[in-house]
Amino acid sequence: MILHYYNMALTERRWVMLMLYFAINLINGATYCALDPVDKLAENYYGVNTDLISLFALSFSIMYIPLAPAASWSLGISYHWSMIFAWVITFLGCWIKYLAFENYTLALIGIFLVASMNSVVMAGCTPLAIRYFHEEELVLATSIGSISNFIGMGISFVLDPYLDDIDAINLFHAIFSTVFLAINFIFSHEDPAFAKAGGFKEGFIKALKNKMIMMIVFCSSSGLAVISTVIAILAVILEPDHVSEMEVGWIGFVMVMMGMVGGFIATYLSHKFNSLEKPLKIFLYGSILSVILWALIQENFPNSMIGSAIHGTLVIGHVPLAISGAVIQDKTIEESITTNMIYFMANLLEAFYIYPIQYFYKETNAPGLWAITILMAISFIPLAIVYKSPIGVDKQQINTQDAPSKVLLEK
Repeated sequence: MILHYYNMALTERRWVMLMLYFAINLINGATYCALDPVDKLAENYYGVNTDLISLFALSFSIMYIPLAPAASWSLGISYHWSMIFAWVITFLGCWIKYLAFENYTLALIGIFLVASMNSVVMAGCTPLAIRYFHEEELVLATSIGSISNFIGMGISFVLDPYLDDIDAINLFHAIFSTVFLAINFIFSHEDPAFAKAGGFKEGFIKALKNKMIMMIVFCSSSGLAVISTVIAILAVILEPDHVSEMEVGWIGFVMVMMGMVGGFIATYLSHKFNSLEKPLKIFLYGSILSVILWALIQENFPNSMIGSAIHGTLVIGHVPLAISGAVIQDKTIEESITTNMIYFMANLLEAFYIYPIQYFYKETNAPGLWAITILMAISFIPLAIVYKSPIGVDKQQINTQDAPSKVLLEK
């Protein structure tokens, strides 16, 4: 017997659960790039060079890769307890990072603790959406959940240069994790009853054999790696504009905040077309055109604000569509497996993209945004050409207006 589950039960607290997920993904993103806008300050504070400071952000990729299978297994058993565990470890990591003060080694241990939960946190958006939300709310819930990580990055870009103090930044993270850990213990609750898909090994093998899933995984993760790289080295990319640290922070913030707008637009279009296919292709082609536009008008701070806003709307907005598109290809596969595969590949590819983009401007004297254009085209054009939704799935997945979803069983 094969168990298909779309959304097994609607819970009254679904928006509270989404808010709690939003918070942990936000602090995850904020911690990830906390030192990027204030890297020189961090070097002086910890007394180490740039390469060692970069380990703070790199730790998220280092920890994601080996722990992704365990994260998918854990989320398949219980979303609720997986997130409680993630909050506890994040809380401990944030406080160790703060109490380490100028001790670089101890602070790095704290960051590695936070980073160890990255694979649980990033992959949690689809289990949350499927187990707690109505069918017609799935794309919206996935949009809000998956984009919250980018919003955390954006907050760091704006807030950290204003705080201009490593102790203050670390204390903010520690207090934030403490408050929301307490809220989780009060308001988070057990997963609603649902029919489980196949096990991790079975689902992983199925996903590897599904050509469309793997196409989505490789192409979407490549685009996700590009935008993550852009956020991480935005100052280098905007070097021809001679913008200040504060201005770089605002450009990054606008880009990720407009990604949330893109997520809402993606949700609207998926309902309008009763399909993921057309909206996804709009966002894929739009992402390429938007970075070309940004590169063409990149001359000063106001122009870069406009270019980053349009680009963020489209490229970050594609993420929930791609994740949902991968999940609906085969609903016998535990949804966190396909989600984790996308983020897993993105973490791998990001390491390969950073240096080519970083040195593109120095070698060619052309703005780094043209390197982004090339990588974006390579990532998104193949997926836009070949992507097809499973026959009959889109309408059922996107436009179901019934109350709580039902379990479908096939023998």
